[in-house]
Amino acid sequence: MALLQLKQRYPHYEQFADEDSKIVFESFEVYTGVGDRVGAVQDVLMDEQAGCIRYLIVDAGKCILIPMGVVRFDYDSHRIYVDGLKQQQIDTLPEYKNQSAISQDYEEMVRKVFRPMVIRRGSQPGNTLFDRNTYQYEQDSALYTLAGPDKQRLEQCEQQLTSHRGQ
Repeated sequence: MALLQLKQRYPHYEQFADEDSKIVFESFEVYTGVGDRVGAVQDVLMDEQAGCIRYLIVDAGKCILIPMGVVRFDYDSHRIYVDGLKQQQIDTLPEYKNQSAISQDYEEMVRKVFRPMVIRRGSQPGNTLFDRNTYQYEQDSALYTLAGPDKQRLEQCEQQLTSHRGQ
């Protein structure tokens, strides 16, 4: 499950998408659900094998990862909201240091912060017993899957990106 920074793999990724599916991630600011500013999106991490964007990389005073399934986009105002996110959770998130490889243990520390938010909004957690040898993102699908129109637009963006592999 190698995760790649989108801008490193596709430096001009915004050119691959048509206007209806284009998401220029670094143009977004991140806010809590109540409107407190968290930080700015720096990049995203993509699971290139699956063709899915898994995390936002957010500069919140320190770089942190936010799983894609817990966000909602406001495209008009270039804002991303994370309902239920509190400063205390941001403080407990491990710092992302632009590692070339992220360990399963590191990702699990991030997931532990966000799982309670997913449960509070009514999603049932999957099998969350962590085993680094067998873990699959589908075990925490609510952390990595957007809903509604955000899901459709993100999937279109991901399809556009994966169709340009090797370019």
